[in-house]
Amino acid sequence: MHQLISKISEKEMIEQIKADIYLAQTIAITSKKRTEIIFKEDEFQVIIDGNVHYTETYPPSMKIVQVEKFQFLPESGHINRFTTVFLNGGAQNYKWIFQIGKGRFRVEET
Repeated sequence: MHQLISKISEKEMIEQIKADIYLAQTIAITSKKRTEIIFKEDEFQVIIDGNVHYTETYPPSMKIVQVEKFQFLPESGHINRFTTVFLNGGAQNYKWIFQIGKGRFRVEET
């Protein structure tokens, strides 16, 4: 039962972070402000012009493998670099694969 609850809360967090990333990209494009996303050890943040806009705290079962920071370029919405972000969950592990151009990314379960 505990593993099922962990899996559900992890899935909800993955969907929330996806929505947050799309919102951060939209903010960068429409406001032309420097917009960053950061995968921290126990939380995900969106930063606009150097100020924390909002924070999502991972469920207790999820941990980031390595802190990663990205920036959406104003006007175009392109992400500034590509890499893979690894989130380890109690029920499932996740890979966030970021690609250059228009902030494209995908999430894979491993």
